[in-house]
Amino acid sequence: MSIQTSIPRRLRITLPENGYESPQYSHTPPITGIGTHRHGERHRPGIGGDGQPSSGLDHSQSEAYLQSELGDHQDATDEKLHKRKVGIRDRIGCYTWTWFTMTMATGGIANVLHAIPYRSDWLRIVGTVVFLFNLGLFLLNCFLISLRFHWNPGSFKASFLSQSESLFIPACVVS
Repeated sequence: MSIQTSIPRRLRITLPENGYESPQYSHTPPITGIGTHRHGERHRPGIGGDGQPSSGLDHSQSEAYLQSELGDHQDATDEKLHKRKVGIRDRIGCYTWTWFTMTMATGGIANVLHAIPYRSDWLRIVGTVVFLFNLGLFLLNCFLISLRFHWNPGSFKASFLSQSESLFIPACVVS
């Protein structure tokens, strides 16, 4: 399921449901097609045809391609779309249930430290620090996901209906 913005068809940007992918043009050139390599050689990303490191894309070619696709029909709304900065609300809007797996792992480390049969003061201190760190992470996760649901109405229900995100909801309970 994707959300499409109301901009011209040539510039239509498809936003993923979970917010992890960057919006892209519908007619972007393939990355491996622009690289220069001799026939019969394997193309390795990041290495140009001369064996020197490269960025994988020739920026002059990609800019020329986009300009040919866009034509001279860029208006003010398109410029605002491209120059828009990503704010804290956008970042928190991408916060998902998968972050609770971090607190599951940290809690597991705290449990393993507690279960070690060797007893000493330093081990108890390390275990306590890891446990308190885990509690702080859990509270931070709860706060940030609550902000996401508050700032993006409908995202709570959508997180339960999403095929990929709903798999991680039990991680909150386990952590």
